[in-house]
Amino acid sequence: MDQRKAVLELVDALGEAAEKARSVLALLRENGTYIEGFSITHQNVMGALWVLDDHIKHIEGRLACFRLPPAANDD
Repeated sequence: MDQRKAVLELVDALGEAAEKARSVLALLRENGTYIEGFSITHQNVMGALWVLDDHIKHIEGRLACFRLPPAANDD
């Protein structure tokens, strides 16, 4: 049962992380690469952010179809 709980916690944490990363990307898209004194000028960093967007979409897709089988003692 502890392993099941750990898996569910991991799924929740991945969902929260994807949501936070999505918020950061949305801010960057809305404001460009400059937000209140913070700027991203290195092209490789910006490229990495767009790759991150692809990874977030992949994680969200996997989480959307994730179903943990019922535990042996679940009714």
